[in-house]
Amino acid sequence: MKRGVPRVKQAGRGGAGSVFRNKKIKALIVKFSGVKGDTNGPADKKKIIDAGLRLHREIKELDDLQNRMRKVGTSHLVEIINDYDLLPTMNYKYGSHPQACRLSSEVFKKYYTQNMPDGCWYGCSMACAKAVDNFELKTGPYKGKKVCVDGPEYETIAGLGSNCGIFDHEYIIEANFYCDTYGLDTISTGTLIAFLMECYEMSIINKDITGGLELKFGNKEAAMELIHQMARGEGFGKIAGKGIHRLKEIFVREYGADPKILNDIGMEAKGMEYSEYVTKESLAMQGGYGLALKGPQHDEAWLIFMKANRMIYTEADFSSVIEQLYARHYVKALCLNVAHDCNLRCKYCFASKGDYHGKRELMSKEVGRNAVDFLMEHSGNIKNLEIDFFGGEPLMAVDTVKEVVSYARNIEEKTGKKFHFTITTNAMLLNDETINYLRQTMDNIVMSLDGRKEVNDRIRVRADGSGSYDMIVPNITKMVALREKDHKEYYVRGTFTNKNLDFAEDVFHMADLGFREISVEPVVDKKGDLLLADSDEQVIYHQYEKIAREYLRRRNSGKNPFRFYHFNVNIYHGPCIYKRLAACGAGREYQK
Repeated sequence: MKRGVPRVKQAGRGGAGSVFRNKKIKALIVKFSGVKGDTNGPADKKKIIDAGLRLHREIKELDDLQNRMRKVGTSHLVEIINDYDLLPTMNYKYGSHPQACRLSSEVFKKYYTQNMPDGCWYGCSMACAKAVDNFELKTGPYKGKKVCVDGPEYETIAGLGSNCGIFDHEYIIEANFYCDTYGLDTISTGTLIAFLMECYEMSIINKDITGGLELKFGNKEAAMELIHQMARGEGFGKIAGKGIHRLKEIFVREYGADPKILNDIGMEAKGMEYSEYVTKESLAMQGGYGLALKGPQHDEAWLIFMKANRMIYTEADFSSVIEQLYARHYVKALCLNVAHDCNLRCKYCFASKGDYHGKRELMSKEVGRNAVDFLMEHSGNIKNLEIDFFGGEPLMAVDTVKEVVSYARNIEEKTGKKFHFTITTNAMLLNDETINYLRQTMDNIVMSLDGRKEVNDRIRVRADGSGSYDMIVPNITKMVALREKDHKEYYVRGTFTNKNLDFAEDVFHMADLGFREISVEPVVDKKGDLLLADSDEQVIYHQYEKIAREYLRRRNSGKNPFRFYHFNVNIYHGPCIYKRLAACGAGREYQK
């Protein structure tokens, strides 16, 4: 009642409506006054307050730069999901549409009431639950009345809008109001109508069956009338209101429909209609929809942006990846050893202190260009390609790096391919010029540091035997600050040996330096006095446990939090799955 008018909202995804109906309950009213921040009896009130203040500050500072949810709510997703070809259109047949701009957040922003406390919980910093005030209804029992409409939010816009081929924002606002008023879930309602529209266009049902409703994609008048009929339990709406799962059975039994076709176009699982994300681009989303306890519910299967940010696989869809794996060999990633030379002499170096057991030399620009041509020639129709600059120390051949990047960018413009660049550097040659260049061109930067000064300088030494810590830490700090500011990927990577089996302390040291993305890996030297022994196994396990506990403590406190690479990849189903599909493909699609 913050707006001084009735404002209703439905929560129909969990089956509560069916429970109420079966128990003949029309409404459950809860009145409670005196809500306070500690009403639920938090174990540590101060920690809750501190976390709330920190999150409020981050939301205030970053939201306008990222999602603008404080101004447009979840409607900001429409243009993002459309750009990623994941916006359900015409019953999930397509993932984008030229008219999606008519449903963008900028359109709905003009309707949302701004500059007032809002949200589904009073005092929320985000307040993303927007509302439209004084909206005059054009249909139904409240025709001509001006009402307050909660939302619409992304799922409602996509479900009632694009998924039904309807790109009229005022229709969506009105349909949103009536679904809330009638107690109809907007996601299930939108997906249901989209299914019926495809059935109509495939002649599985017709006007005789629908009672005269011409349920073609884009027919907003028919869609609105169907919503009213479902609420009244009249006409075709009485049948439609049973949901897709039961409609499939009815259409097969009553109208002789092909069950295979219905199962193909009827977007439901476990009796629940799909939420509004096309899953063709995301194996994670497909699995999540199928495994979620109550059916394809997005908030139990929210893995979609792992795909969008190349954490699962690239924009080539999974089926085409599989086809290509078995069709022929192809290459989608190159590791270019642009420098068989190094300005450090690290004692565990697998590349024989940088020369790879040969002559110290740098890759020429011509060879670099030829490498890009090789990648293009053998990449088939793979759109996203990866080039990693490695060494030795690749910045010793920075001119070749620049040539390769420039050459690849020109190819992008001509072919539509997309190159992603990574560089691994010991940070010795990071200066203002190289930092600025890498900031603009590299999708990921890996910088080497073994942790504490005494640990690093024991192993990572210069040609004269002196340590590298004092020179590289300021360089890494400057680079990390810019990567954090730009929201770009980086890792500060270390190696542990039998000389620092307490490597958890090195992880914490790097976190204390302000480095959030950290990777520390075991030495791979096959001989020498740095090798790890079988007897070290339990000590190493203990260190990982120690890192995990400190990781959680810092995350909860907000003080110098960090992400540990190997914990992340294990959360995402193993250390190689997403890299094999995105870039690595060790032994097959990744060449060095």
